[in-house]
Amino acid sequence: MDAGDRFTVRVLGNRVVLEKIDNPFEVLDSLLKNTRFDVRLRECSEKLAVEEAKKRVRESLGGD
Repeated sequence: MDAGDRFTVRVLGNRVVLEKIDNPFEVLDSLLKNTRFDVRLRECSEKLAVEEAKKRVRESLGGD
């Protein structure tokens, strides 16, 4: 854990579970670091990654 890290918090029975929220842009960079493609495609990929991250946070908080 580092200062500024973000986490989701869940209660499972008598346990509290912390899960670090990864920066989707850093994840994309690490996965695609050696890939070259159109800038528009990258922008689209980043937008989808952010939407997926938001969806996962909502789900972890009990939302839709």
